[in-house]
Amino acid sequence: FVGYINTMSYVSMFIGILVYSKFLKSWKYRTIFISVQLVLVLTNLLDFCLVTRTNIALGIPDEAFVLGDSTFGPIVKRLYLMPMYVMASKLMVDGTEATLFSVLMSLSNFGYDVGSIFGSVLLTIFGVTDENWTNFKYVLLVKSLLRLLPICFVPLLVPPGTPMDPVEVMYGEAP
Repeated sequence: FVGYINTMSYVSMFIGILVYSKFLKSWKYRTIFISVQLVLVLTNLLDFCLVTRTNIALGIPDEAFVLGDSTFGPIVKRLYLMPMYVMASKLMVDGTEATLFSVLMSLSNFGYDVGSIFGSVLLTIFGVTDENWTNFKYVLLVKSLLRLLPICFVPLLVPPGTPMDPVEVMYGEAP
């Protein structure tokens, strides 16, 4: 079952790329980031539903629910990353591709580490231990709702153009 989940995850990443190429490349960057961030919040709430056993109340078995989450999550994450890669590729100077990739991966790893530390702090605040998991659902709820925070920064950090626009349209001049 775990192998099947991993396979579906990789297939869904490819589907995410196809969905972006077919439907989202003409959307404005800001619309893409806000929409995908909202979908990420909903995807995170699937964990909350699984812990609170809402999926069983709805008649969805755990295996199907986990498979759906493992398939849907990578699609959403790919839709989030694709416009960032397109924007970065338009702004970088020729010959700096490896540096750009290194910076993006470093920031990704830093974000993962900060998220792990923050998750540990949340578990401590809510008193979740090896023996006591009663408040774990609240940790998942807070984690999901905190995913709304980046939406506040979209107007400040994301250009108003679309992935199809040349750099001059987005920023007024070439970098």
